[in-house]
Amino acid sequence: MNPDTYRRQVADAFQHDTARISQQLLPVKDTADQLVRQQDFLGAATIYETLVNEIFEESHLYIDEEDDYDNYEEEGYYPEEEGLEELVEVCIEALGSCLADPHTDRVARAKIIEVLFSIYQRDLHADESHSFYGSASDQLVRYTQPLERQMLATRIHDV
Repeated sequence: MNPDTYRRQVADAFQHDTARISQQLLPVKDTADQLVRQQDFLGAATIYETLVNEIFEESHLYIDEEDDYDNYEEEGYYPEEEGLEELVEVCIEALGSCLADPHTDRVARAKIIEVLFSIYQRDLHADESHSFYGSASDQLVRYTQPLERQMLATRIHDV
């Protein structure tokens, strides 16, 4: 599984002049969904992670605090980005479903937990939250096992 292939597909969707970027990203999500159906949960988690991270990096969902304020557009509206929040939510739910599946092995579970925790932290500490932290934490609380929850609690405490 090479995430660079999917990273390029997502980046390309943001570079082209399109009415709805989320529609251009559906084939990437569909690939991850297909891997879930094939019980390749690690591969699916890798693609969902790439998709979500690239949406965070390429879109206007989060404003990079390091950008010059001269380049900051006050509450800009980007109609081509409609549907991106919903797409991230769908990815979070899909990751939770993978975590809930009894066939998910330990390595895939660790990856899924890492991805959900990363989404949780990014949104929780953002200047403008999109409530992804709530969705991610719901999946983690609902589907992690006691030892996994203990490790997460340690990570949260250490932060």
